[in-house]
Amino acid sequence: MPYVDGKTLSEFRVDFGMLDKNIKFDIINQIFEGLYVLHNEYHVYHRDIKPDNIMIEIKDGIYRVKILDFGICKMGLNESYVRGGSMLWSAPEQQDNEFVDQSKIDVYCFGLLILWLMYEFKS
Repeated sequence: MPYVDGKTLSEFRVDFGMLDKNIKFDIINQIFEGLYVLHNEYHVYHRDIKPDNIMIEIKDGIYRVKILDFGICKMGLNESYVRGGSMLWSAPEQQDNEFVDQSKIDVYCFGLLILWLMYEFKS
């Protein structure tokens, strides 16, 4: 596993303050592309998408986004019971331990992350 020399999205936002909307859109797009590949090519469902699990690496002025911490990810079968994730960043069905489509959990958490990033809510 390669070392990522960067900051979590939470740290990045604190260090750089108000981010330009184009940088925000670029970060969101890269996270989306990563989730798309995870879900559609590898059938991996992260289940804990949040700012502390997104790393931003800057090389030569280019922002590279990495998705980290696959500790509670699910591979293969898309539907199962799920429990876990971070309370503030998890889908309601995660907290209720319901039988769910795993990709929907990532989509819900990704939506929360977009709101957090675009409107600069506190974590």
